Amino acid sequence: MNPDEQRQKVIARGVTEGILKAVGILALLGLVAGMIIAIGNADFSSGTVSSRGQPVVVLVVNETSDSLLFTWRSDTVSGRNVIPPTKGSICQRFYAHAATGKTYRAAFEIRDPRTGQKDSSGWFQVGYPVTPAWVDTVRAARHHGLRVVHDLNVLASNNCSAY
Repeated sequence: MNPDEQRQKVIARGVTEGILKAVGILALLGLVAGMIIAIGNADFSSGTVSSRGQPVVVLVVNETSDSLLFTWRSDTVSGRNVIPPTKGSICQRFYAHAATGKTYRAAFEIRDPRTGQKDSSGWFQVGYPVTPAWVDTVRAARHHGLRVVHDLNVLASNNCSAY
């Protein structure tokens, strides 16, 4: 091998090593930038990144002639809806949010303001392993029928999807 060929081989090797180093540095910078973005968007209180929160579904069957008051809350937000006297089922959906450092949890209450009858779920964990779906049947002058539903076909048959 003559000296010119040796010089060209050394130059080619140097160029190849330089290109590989540049690609490696760019890949490392991309990885670091991705990690910084992910850490900035993460919600460590729940393990998810959803800004909407975790969905909760309640199928309410109002068999009274009264409007019902549906009140819900989670650690950082709350809300209320009026359920009209429809003599049918209504799907109530809301999104539970977690306070920093806490897991997602929610609670709701369905109350008949005229009679004072009410059903309350109490606090329950949302999102892990599965958020429970609820069905409440409100009947005039009878005990309410609040229960957790594991068969989502009950919701689907009443046009109440879980999400």
